[in-house]
Amino acid sequence: MDFILDNFNMLFDSEENLKKLEEIILDLAVRGKLVPQDESDESASVLLERIEEEKARLIAEKKIKKSKKLEPISEEEIPFNIPDSWEWVRLGKITNKLTDGSHNPPRKKDEGFKMLSAKNIKEHYIDFDESCRLISEEEFEKEDKRTQIQSGDILLNIVGSIGRSAVVGKIQEKFTLQRSVAVIQTLNNPYFLSYLFTSNMFNSQMIANAKGTAQLGIYLGKLQNLILPLPPLSEQNRIVERIDSLKGIIDNLRDEIQTREKTREGLKRSIMAEIEKSSDDKELLKNLELIFQNFDIVVKRKEDIKDIRDLVLSMAVKGKLVPQDSSDEPASVLLERIEEEKARLVAEKKIKRSKKLASISEEEKPFDLPESWEWARLGNVGLFERGKSKHRPRNDEKLFTNGTYPFVQTGDVARSKSNGYVIENYSKTYNEFGLEQSRLWKKGTFCITIAANIAEVGFLGIDACFPDSVVGFISLSDEYTPKYVKLFFQLTQKNIESFAPATAQKNINLGIINQLTIPLPPLAEQKRIVQRVDKLMELCDRLEEQVEKSQREMEALMGSVMQL
Repeated sequence: MDFILDNFNMLFDSEENLKKLEEIILDLAVRGKLVPQDESDESASVLLERIEEEKARLIAEKKIKKSKKLEPISEEEIPFNIPDSWEWVRLGKITNKLTDGSHNPPRKKDEGFKMLSAKNIKEHYIDFDESCRLISEEEFEKEDKRTQIQSGDILLNIVGSIGRSAVVGKIQEKFTLQRSVAVIQTLNNPYFLSYLFTSNMFNSQMIANAKGTAQLGIYLGKLQNLILPLPPLSEQNRIVERIDSLKGIIDNLRDEIQTREKTREGLKRSIMAEIEKSSDDKELLKNLELIFQNFDIVVKRKEDIKDIRDLVLSMAVKGKLVPQDSSDEPASVLLERIEEEKARLVAEKKIKRSKKLASISEEEKPFDLPESWEWARLGNVGLFERGKSKHRPRNDEKLFTNGTYPFVQTGDVARSKSNGYVIENYSKTYNEFGLEQSRLWKKGTFCITIAANIAEVGFLGIDACFPDSVVGFISLSDEYTPKYVKLFFQLTQKNIESFAPATAQKNINLGIINQLTIPLPPLAEQKRIVQRVDKLMELCDRLEEQVEKSQREMEALMGSVMQL
């Protein structure tokens, strides 16, 4: 623990690492490694005897019912060693009261007594301001007989956010509980148990014994049989005092981190604004160099790299990434040539005549373009055609037995991102029968997904078939046009996803793809843009490698800390 405290600022420079620190502290606490043992402490075994005596007294006075005898703890159940003065116990053995709230909550009232649920029990505090059910005084009296909540009781979430707990302080207003919360009374330090319930050691038991699909929940019978390491009462008090002290340090450090994060984010945005304002190549490179010079300050997470990538793509499609050349054939002429090529293919009956796309209104133009550029509908930039998989059912083995023709699906396209957007991996292959009801697309075809994974993109690295959930783009101008269109899809993926109806499996149709507006540069400039983006993305890849390396080193160090 001393090593951790001595290296606080180095180890815990992010909120994620602070969360890990809190886990480490709780882990040390439940193993007896957070505070030293004291030989003069009354041992946990004596504490257990006193708990049994208190239970017997309460049973004799008919204040509690006699509970079923719990099974002894086997050696196989014990996950780690604990100090000699500690004892492994089942939760039910150390509780005078272990029950839950109402299983049939009364009807809601506009005013009355509060009936708290799991959402009111936060991490180590009770949120009375969070909305909850209100019940009448008559219903409260009935429900209160079950829970009888007192100061010092522990409230533990057993449905939904299971494991979250809080100790009841001085009761300002009476309240009761819904089924999602258990109430526990014990002769132990309730704050120690509340911290223990949050530990990975105990929480993992709760989850392992919970049932349910939509919401996990653990029954009281299972809960009382969970095991926990019990220290002497005096040591419980010292542990709570130490955790509270460390939490104060962590809270202060969290405030410092948040302040630093705001400063870092401000610097990052300032540098990115300068990059976007770059007037020429020289200034652009100079401003990009600022990121490398300030790497340790500006770039901390992969999200920071994504921001840089998005900025590069944004500049690319706004005409700000490479200089314009007055000798370039303008995009308007390029669009005319594409229309002529379409007309030729229609005349030769190689493609069907498509409906004329609507002209682009001023409202559809989100920013100004260089003079040589044009706003265009995607459908006017090339041909978009869906893949084919006519046979039903689509997973019929007749299509695949002894297959040799790669069959690329939406997931394969999405995964190509990690392979430089080249689609080479696939899990299925069509045979001749499968090929007959599909279509073989050539290597290099630009693919866009329109179902499940929407607007994921990639280029075929092999000749392959794909289903109608994938669209192939056929360029009618140049090999760089599909590469430029890819940049557009990378930048606008989230916007394109928004066109998908809210169904179980999202999808968009070809009509939406064709109607999308794209800022189109001259063909020569498309080539310069693609080449510049490729170089800048390589720089981003190197930045990402540095971030990943730093994260791996920190994870290794954190792993070492966990072993201390």
